[in-house]
Amino acid sequence: MGFPLLRPRTFIALFLLWGSFFVVPVAHGQEGTGASLFLGPPAGTFAVGSTFSISLYLNTGGRYVNAVEAYLSFPPEKLQVVSSVSERKSFIEIWASPPAYSNREGTLSFQGGIHKSGIKTENGVVATILFRVKEVGAAAIKISDRSRVFLNDGTGTDVLTKTSGAVYALVLPPPAGPFVVSPTHPDQEKWYASKSLVFQWEVPPDVEGYSYALSRTPVETPDNIPEGERGTVAYDNLPDGIHYFHIKSLRAGIWGGVTHYAAKIDATPPADFKISISPSSRTSQQRPIITFDTTDVESGIDHYDLRVIRVDSSVSQASTEEDSQIPFFIETTSPYSELLQFGRYHVVVRAYDHALNYTQQNESLIITSAFLELLSGDGIWVMGKLMIPWGVILVLCLALLLFVIYLLRRIIILRRFIAAQTKKGATQLPHIAHTINTLREKQKEYHNSSTSLHILILLIVGASLLMPRLSVAAPELSLPRTSTPNPPIVNLFPQTISNEEIPYIGGYADAPGAEVIITLQRADSGVSYTHTVQTDKNGEWFHSFQQFLNPGSYQLWTQLKVGEELSVPSAQLSLSVAPTALQIGRMRVSFERLYGILFVAFTIAFLALLIATIYHARRLRGQKEILLKEIREAEESVRQGFAVLRKDIQSELAVVHQMKASRDLSLEEKLQEEKLLKDLEWATAYIEKEVWDIEGIEKKL
Repeated sequence: MGFPLLRPRTFIALFLLWGSFFVVPVAHGQEGTGASLFLGPPAGTFAVGSTFSISLYLNTGGRYVNAVEAYLSFPPEKLQVVSSVSERKSFIEIWASPPAYSNREGTLSFQGGIHKSGIKTENGVVATILFRVKEVGAAAIKISDRSRVFLNDGTGTDVLTKTSGAVYALVLPPPAGPFVVSPTHPDQEKWYASKSLVFQWEVPPDVEGYSYALSRTPVETPDNIPEGERGTVAYDNLPDGIHYFHIKSLRAGIWGGVTHYAAKIDATPPADFKISISPSSRTSQQRPIITFDTTDVESGIDHYDLRVIRVDSSVSQASTEEDSQIPFFIETTSPYSELLQFGRYHVVVRAYDHALNYTQQNESLIITSAFLELLSGDGIWVMGKLMIPWGVILVLCLALLLFVIYLLRRIIILRRFIAAQTKKGATQLPHIAHTINTLREKQKEYHNSSTSLHILILLIVGASLLMPRLSVAAPELSLPRTSTPNPPIVNLFPQTISNEEIPYIGGYADAPGAEVIITLQRADSGVSYTHTVQTDKNGEWFHSFQQFLNPGSYQLWTQLKVGEELSVPSAQLSLSVAPTALQIGRMRVSFERLYGILFVAFTIAFLALLIATIYHARRLRGQKEILLKEIREAEESVRQGFAVLRKDIQSELAVVHQMKASRDLSLEEKLQEEKLLKDLEWATAYIEKEVWDIEGIEKKL
């Protein structure tokens, strides 16, 4: 009767549980280091088409373990698993499942355990794997971090702390036929950018012919059809990749062994990439961080070259001569950082693959003061990411400025009005004057109280005349060489530049220590500028011009002078100079700086208007309080006047009532009584309510 099929992890868990019943005493509280898995041999050289075996070893670190779970990876394009002979010399007694591998994914896996007390070993064999070599190159076999080694302690503690993989060199078999060389691709291990291949071999007199073939297969036998007796063959316009040349010779009617030769071609430069500058390409930090990264399909990235070129007005002759003493480019890695002075720079990065093809990328960098960090020629940066254009900022600034001017004008007009009303007195306000006139007209009907009313009115007017006057004056505001050398190669040149940046040019020539003559000519006027620079020991050269250029189009070309020999002019390069600066005579002000000045001027004007508005608003508030105080005093006086008027009316009404008690009233007396009652009611109503709505008056003010 067979056992049911279990998943490997389920098996490991059950095996550890079962093994806990057989734990030996040494497994508890023992001293020791962590376990390690490693491959052996760790290195070696193997020929394409051959097979070789490696073993996975375990060092338990002086402790007893009873289960192992290992995962390996290998390059499937270079190696192929033939078999995993785990049963030979392996200490594993029970396998969770047969060792599994995938030649498509390049993976291997092992899960197994040991009975009873487990095992303690320094180089126990877990499994042995047989590989076949498919392609030349370097093959790395790695042990995954997912691998585990379980301690025989009853709980299955993972004690794996270290893994060591292996790297193997995979080569072509040794030559068994003619000895082959390639003048275009002399080193079989190196990558070359040339897409043309030339192979040569010695032709002994007894050779009757050769058969050869070029393919993508590392090991291949050509057919038995002779290709002739010549000792060379050439191939043109080959695609990128590794090409293998196979050749055999015919002697006395018998074909000999085959020689295999590898030629690596990579004519495609690395992929385009972007230069990132942190915190931003416009920053006040003088040590920005420059990062870059790219890939290459065939040969891979070999290295990066970088140069930081200063292009502002601070470039001097001394600094240019100093620059000529340093390497044209420096080899570096990402991220890169160096201390820079305030100014404008161009950052140039070249990514080289192993065939020395390169892709070049440029990025502008501005090191500015913290105050101007947010200002640029295009607008204002917010949080270093969002830029508000100057056009939008101009509209917003004008709208804000007009609003503040309108508000200030309204406050000043209102201040003058309140000052004028205060000067006249509260009794001259239309609604107050109307009420007092009404009271005066009524009082004329009751002569016995006119004296007291006049006294009250005089008190009101006198109080208003004695009030301190407010000044309405506004505050003062403050607002290989032949006889004719080859022309130099230009590979560093900005096709577009602004008239606030210094142009530059660089490249290489096939003559170290020679002179490069640089000619720059304006397209419209024909005015030219000529300068000579010397190539270094590697033939590289660089020149930074010593003046700004006016906006317009320019043509540039170079010539190489070696001794008295002068090369033909190179192909002309076009340079476009954009107008990003305002030039007045010899004075040059960048639009960026001009915008900054205007922005500062607006800020000062806005703050001055804002201060004036706040000042006048505070003065307006004080004037309003004084005027409202006068109004309240006038209100109280008028209320008292109405109280006196009511008393007079009541006196007149009492006389009428006495007359009514003694006799019948005549029609005229009855009408007089009705009028007195209405006036009494009207006077009482004025006394019982607010004479004037103070809040309404405040709103009007």
